[in-house]
Amino acid sequence: MQKIDIYLLKTIKDNVCIFPVSLECLNLNEDNLQGEIIKNLGANSQNQGLFSEVPNNLKLIGSSIKGDLLTLNFDIGIDHYGGTQREYGMIKQILYSMKQINGVDRVMFLVDGEVKDLMEGTDISKPIPIPSNINDIVDI
Repeated sequence: MQKIDIYLLKTIKDNVCIFPVSLECLNLNEDNLQGEIIKNLGANSQNQGLFSEVPNNLKLIGSSIKGDLLTLNFDIGIDHYGGTQREYGMIKQILYSMKQINGVDRVMFLVDGEVKDLMEGTDISKPIPIPSNINDIVDI
């Protein structure tokens, strides 16, 4: 058994924060790591108030790593979830969860092999850097 970390969301005092959750996976290897991460993000476990914005029907149909760039190719189902906050949360969860892949600093999202904007307007036409900080605190 090997461990992976997925990042789930939790609402705390009207703020949505992201938290790592470690899972054990059977038969995990470098070739299926990204797929296992996406599959587990879509499981939508309601464990201890944690939730996922990643739809359970989201399918990763391919991935590749070139230098520090991870390219994830999703099926068209990535367009069927609804809501700006959900879209933002989904992208955030995927980015943080892919941080565990050695040498990867950026993620490029493709839909059916093409560069597209997401349904709520998130620009995924260029690689997105993986954030270095989690749950930044801003004083108001």
